Amino acid sequence: MEMTKLDHFTDITKTVCKSLLKQNHDCLDAANEDTTSPGANILSCLIERIEPDTEDYCKLFLQQMELIIFSDYRLINKFTKACEDRIVDLKCGRLDWQSSSAHSQTNTIHCLQKHIDRLPEQCQNEILRISELQSNDFHLDKPLYFACREDRERFCKTIESGNGRVYKCLMANVDEPDLSEECKDKLMQREQLIARDYKVSKSLAEACRHDIRIHECRENVKGRKEVRLSQILLCLENVHSKGLPLLSECQAEMLLHRRFLFENYQLTPDLVEACQNDIQQLCSNVEFGAKILHCLMKYAKAKRRRGDAHVRKKISANCQREVEQLLKEVNFAEDWRVDPVLQEACQTTVDNLCKHIRPGNGRILICLAEHIDSPGMAEECRESLNQMQYFVARNFELDSEIYEACHPDAVKYCHARRNWHQDLNGMDPERGPTVMACLYRYVYHIHHDKDEKQPIRIGKQCVHHIKRVMKQRASSVELLPFIEAPCMQDLAKFCSSVQVFDKGYEMSCLQENYQQLEPQCRNAIGNFTVAQSSNFELNYPLLKSCLSIVRELCSSEYMNDNDDNIDNDSSLTHRSTSNNNKVIECLIRHKNHHQVKSNQQCHVAIEHFQIINGKDFRFDQKFKQACKTDIKNNCDNLRTKYDVVNCLS
Repeated sequence: MEMTKLDHFTDITKTVCKSLLKQNHDCLDAANEDTTSPGANILSCLIERIEPDTEDYCKLFLQQMELIIFSDYRLINKFTKACEDRIVDLKCGRLDWQSSSAHSQTNTIHCLQKHIDRLPEQCQNEILRISELQSNDFHLDKPLYFACREDRERFCKTIESGNGRVYKCLMANVDEPDLSEECKDKLMQREQLIARDYKVSKSLAEACRHDIRIHECRENVKGRKEVRLSQILLCLENVHSKGLPLLSECQAEMLLHRRFLFENYQLTPDLVEACQNDIQQLCSNVEFGAKILHCLMKYAKAKRRRGDAHVRKKISANCQREVEQLLKEVNFAEDWRVDPVLQEACQTTVDNLCKHIRPGNGRILICLAEHIDSPGMAEECRESLNQMQYFVARNFELDSEIYEACHPDAVKYCHARRNWHQDLNGMDPERGPTVMACLYRYVYHIHHDKDEKQPIRIGKQCVHHIKRVMKQRASSVELLPFIEAPCMQDLAKFCSSVQVFDKGYEMSCLQENYQQLEPQCRNAIGNFTVAQSSNFELNYPLLKSCLSIVRELCSSEYMNDNDDNIDNDSSLTHRSTSNNNKVIECLIRHKNHHQVKSNQQCHVAIEHFQIINGKDFRFDQKFKQACKTDIKNNCDNLRTKYDVVNCLS
């Protein structure tokens, strides 16, 4: 303290860092702002301006002086003036300049960091600026240094201090049960500051500096000095979603912070505020961490079983919206390692069923979804995966492969947003199922008659991935929000018993009660059944019960049914599906074959399909196409196939 008040200290700084001072004349002016410690003012100003090309001897000198400056908040340029009132009000330290215990005041910055939401804007800016400087070296954050000393020796002994390397190492080990609670608390506090301003993470700011600059991720911050971590992550994820390259070290930093955000919901103030009551009412017994988020995701689903629908609680709409936003910010579907709960529940399953799949681009989640009915999948993995899939099914942006393959078509035909991270303040078709429902209609040719004059051409890869996810989701109404939403009342009325609640049978139940359904639900079920009648893999009961027989008796039809008939320009024309139901026709032809009869479940599924087919003439694509004109001219007011046949006779 006394050393920095000496007149010659200013001269030493001017000599050692002459070039840096020449580039930053305003640091000389800082000496005149406070006569109590002019040398410290110059020094703290220069510390902020260190660049990679700063002379090594100047850099070394400033780094040595940082330990002195950060030992006493009163030596930090502009900080005391901006924060002195709050230091007193919050009892975060003393303003006694005669005190000889300067080093005892290192907790002042820590105290203000803890109460950053209660600070005026100018003081907040100073705290974030100091936190950014601290992040360069583990030793400059004294409270964290003392809380994590032993943990550093245990987990990061070989990591050299500087450029945020020790912080990064400690954060990478935050899930370790042997990491002390004191260290975890300090890391949590620092991550809260990072969430407010990404530059507080030195390693992230350095690793992603190039990508942030060239992709203009700091644009539109309205003059603010700090830029929230969520804005940077969303911007960089948008770049990644377009197939543009990001530096590998930047991607590694993003994954680390995405995981930390997922695991610690308290780092997202909007979610904390929106979900506070829901957490208290529904998740109060859940241990802290990512399990809280999974608990909220569990209660996002509506309960429909008979007898307990009225007691099943559901999270509020505002809470669900914030959970969806957080899932988007961390982009959990792109890399399953973001979610420690899912990783713990599914690691054994992944090792067994997906061991040759490389993480990233949603590949692991796709693999898990394809094996969700496998006996090799652990039940806790299936439960966690279903919670994830519920949200993925409701947001086009959360399925990495569909977004990449279908984004151009979604923008062109389905009013999707051009950029993944845009906020259109209310005009948000990706919220909810609208984009996926639109793509589904085009891929499966729902209402295709309207488009015969100007056929829609959907990209080959988009069609492939839409069919992939529809095959996976056809087993559960809750994964088909464009059916679940209009059919909630009918599901509760007709399909809430335990017998029909099993996987895949809610859809069959709705189809069986087709004539009694509410108009909106009947329309949704009718459209889906039209698509089902021409696409074997959309019919879950048939697929589950008859696949082995199909591979034996209808192998050529099954191969052809999976052929996309690609045009030369790698796009698929929006065309009639009357020739795409060969597998189902083959099964009906072989219904009395001894192999089919010996498989009772398959035989029942075929007969069920035929019964459902008679409920609406549209469900028989061959009949509809052959008789379309006659039906329109003579029987337009009739619906069941039986009535239409009688009319035409």
